[in-house]
Amino acid sequence: MLCSRKNTIGQYESHTAFTLPGLYRVVHGIDVFDPKFNIVSPGADMTIYFPYSDKEKRLTALHSSIEKLLYGTEQTDEYIGSLTDRSKPIIFSMARLDRVKNITGLVESYAKNSKLREKVQ
Repeated sequence: MLCSRKNTIGQYESHTAFTLPGLYRVVHGIDVFDPKFNIVSPGADMTIYFPYSDKEKRLTALHSSIEKLLYGTEQTDEYIGSLTDRSKPIIFSMARLDRVKNITGLVESYAKNSKLREKVQ
């Protein structure tokens, strides 16, 4: 677990309490917001993957096509289903379908949490 939860600390927060008596003491731990933790995969296309703050780089011309894919009712060989409530945010995962990425955990968490299902789609 990388991030903390209500009753437990995560990997990042645990570094703030890390100590080896008489050998080593970490006073402040790590700053997860430090730029060195912003990892860009090798080969990533920087015209597509850019900071949220670079609004001028956004591909706004694609918005109508994306909305059609998400909310349209047309079914094809490439995609099926659609989202119905535009007021709810979307849960989106860009991870590959790999056991290590735990997509089943994401789906299971969504399925088991009725409050989450009410708030997002």
